[in-house]
Amino acid sequence: MIKTFPNRLPALAALFFAGLALGQAQRSIDVDVFDAGDVKAIPVTLEGFTGETLALLKFDLFVQGFEFVDKAKAQFTIKGSNDSSSVSGAVYDHVKREFILNKRYRGGGLRLLAHTFANNAVEAITGSPGIGLTKIAFRQFHGRDTEIHVADFDGHNAT
Repeated sequence: MIKTFPNRLPALAALFFAGLALGQAQRSIDVDVFDAGDVKAIPVTLEGFTGETLALLKFDLFVQGFEFVDKAKAQFTIKGSNDSSSVSGAVYDHVKREFILNKRYRGGGLRLLAHTFANNAVEAITGSPGIGLTKIAFRQFHGRDTEIHVADFDGHNAT
């Protein structure tokens, strides 16, 4: 038995170090999904929009990490106007002291135009595309039957 122990020593050492490596790998991928850390909302102010367009912009921007503050505290001013067939909007960066977006949207429904402007505003501010034009899928139960629906990310226009 003493003669076979030296032959097994490298194998036991390899298992020991593999276990250590596995333990280290496990510790490095632990993620606390309930603690967002020090992520802060981006302070903005909205001006000039009315009705459904204003409501859509507030929802889209809030969901994507923006907070609405007084103009004196805002890093960005998002201003514009809307009527029944168009949305015009601009984003002013108070730090750079310049407009970083200025567009007019026509054609299509008012909801589409507002979501598109919100997406463009998010991308102009953060550099990442917005989610205002994405879709969600969900399942609805009807007794023993189920249906799959697709809707705008805010739950409207379900089909």
